[in-house]
Amino acid sequence: MKQDDLNNVFVDTPESDIPETLRDTIFLDAKKDPAFKRLFGDARLVCDFLNAVLHLDGDARIQDVEILDKDIALIQASDEIFSVDVRARDGLGQYFDIEIQGRSHGSFYDRAVLYAGIVAAEAHGDALRAYDKAKKTLGKAARYKMPHIICIWLCDFPKENNGEDYREEWGIYRKNDIGDKNALPVSNVIRYIFIKLPRVESFKDSIRPEELAWYDLIANSEKHREIPETASEPIRDAYERLRVRRTPKEILERQARDMIPSAMIDDLIDEAVDKALETDHRKLAHQLIANGKLTDEEISAISGIPKEQLRSKDI
Repeated sequence: MKQDDLNNVFVDTPESDIPETLRDTIFLDAKKDPAFKRLFGDARLVCDFLNAVLHLDGDARIQDVEILDKDIALIQASDEIFSVDVRARDGLGQYFDIEIQGRSHGSFYDRAVLYAGIVAAEAHGDALRAYDKAKKTLGKAARYKMPHIICIWLCDFPKENNGEDYREEWGIYRKNDIGDKNALPVSNVIRYIFIKLPRVESFKDSIRPEELAWYDLIANSEKHREIPETASEPIRDAYERLRVRRTPKEILERQARDMIPSAMIDDLIDEAVDKALETDHRKLAHQLIANGKLTDEEISAISGIPKEQLRSKDI
């Protein structure tokens, strides 16, 4: 889906369709995948976010973007489908990959490079198809021309040390230029920007207001009870897209499943397995129901049994 149908139309969701874990919150947690993808399902908001993070002013501002399919087929024997969070292209032919990352791991930077490479390969494919149409007027060197790729990673990692900046940028530089603060990248084809959300507060006085507003929304949306009075029109629209009572049922259900702490799931599953004589899904569901600490939506997500069947005598 390149652009969902709810950009300008919001319909209240019935109370009965809102998962119990979300009924006391006003706005969805934008750091969770379902909410993050809903937030950036609006091209206008993608534009405003990119202009803020990339510090674009005046004529340099991005005026429009096309939200592209998030699924990309990997070129390998498995035919595996690779999925990004948000992929877009602006009117100048630049491509953007916007990712939310909830935790760090040993292969995180490898993953960032992999994502950029696959998005770049797909963008190059688009360029080659355009080249084929105009090859009579272009030289063969055009087949190597690459669109610009900008990858933005919003990282919800714990603070590592007090001296670390909130923003880290990568490019392709000569090894001999290491240490030169004025060094320019050898190529602008791929640019990486990592935003460390837990570090933003320490640098808020030096961050542009429009940029800071986006980081606050993404990092703290679920903590807000109302839209900030100083919010710009795009930020107000962004909050409205995250309003729980204006979110479709299927997105709310995915959001609720994404909210379950993995440590709690592991503890409850271990407890259930220890008590059960067999470890099939039905016994697991019975143990979780008896435990009384999870909602039906959460038990359904863990056990794989549809919520409507959990209270049935047949399980």
